[in-house]
Amino acid sequence: LAGSGVCLSRNNDNGIFQRSMNDGSIRFSVAASTKNGIRDASMSHHCGDSANMLRTLIDSVSRQVFLALDSSIKSKGVQVMLPSYSSFLDLMNKGNHLEHLHAYFPRSVASSTTESIETMRLHTDNGLMIAMTAGLYENGVPTESSGLYIALPDQEQVKVTVEDDSLILL
Repeated sequence: LAGSGVCLSRNNDNGIFQRSMNDGSIRFSVAASTKNGIRDASMSHHCGDSANMLRTLIDSVSRQVFLALDSSIKSKGVQVMLPSYSSFLDLMNKGNHLEHLHAYFPRSVASSTTESIETMRLHTDNGLMIAMTAGLYENGVPTESSGLYIALPDQEQVKVTVEDDSLILL
């Protein structure tokens, strides 16, 4: 998806959302949605077109996970989503899904005073299941503190270590 990131940073027009982050970096984003099983043909901008293979892969993996969940709860006689949805797969087919592609670019070369500032504060995304990739660092090697962190119930923060080509399900 490296090409998508470069495309996003060079096109500041309709369909690309831009946000300044806590550390001064800029986040460029495109979005898509799926409603009632009808998937947007592309992201909100042509820069998201290269994400179609990734979107298809995430859809396939999510379906497999939801089928496994359905199989597990069916064997136990559990019905958890009635009356809105009859199963997790039904939720996937008829529910609303939001998809985002983000690219982060430093505003300027990082200095020792900005390396300790978080790009964004620890937060919780909404959703039954979040699927995401590991961060792609195009402009050099990430710092030791860069990456994805999860806060445990006791507020301890744990750094998540994954391979670059991993799909992370939260």
